[in-house]
Amino acid sequence: MRIALCDSDISALKATKKVIYEYANIHGIELLVEEYSSGAELLINKIKYRLVILDYTTNDLNGLETARILRKSNPDCAIIFLSSFKEFMIESFKVNPFRFLLKPLDKSNLFSALDDFFKYRSDNRPILIKDGGDTFCLNANEIFYLEAD
Repeated sequence: MRIALCDSDISALKATKKVIYEYANIHGIELLVEEYSSGAELLINKIKYRLVILDYTTNDLNGLETARILRKSNPDCAIIFLSSFKEFMIESFKVNPFRFLLKPLDKSNLFSALDDFFKYRSDNRPILIKDGGDTFCLNANEIFYLEAD
């Protein structure tokens, strides 16, 4: 499973990534966290992430604008805002975020949000299928029939 992490603060980006990988290790989840320092950089990459963690301030588009555009191409994506701007919280409801967490990052809050993400999204959980050197990620509810040969 791929997770996008978008924050212009590189030290916060690295710290959040480290906590996500710690969570994955504890729970035996295979995932890849991809870093972006700007909303435009995230949006140019056409990957349909199941989870995106966004800061409100990025190097170009703010987190709300990035989320609005992201919702058009990937409406099922869970968005967790991670921001130091409390006043942005109410405005963030316009894009239906999964959670809103405050900086500085509290590991237990992020762990709780990730627990809820995996619990509530379990009916639509990702399934990784390996074909030669390629790995494909499909949602469980998109699969009608599977055959291995």
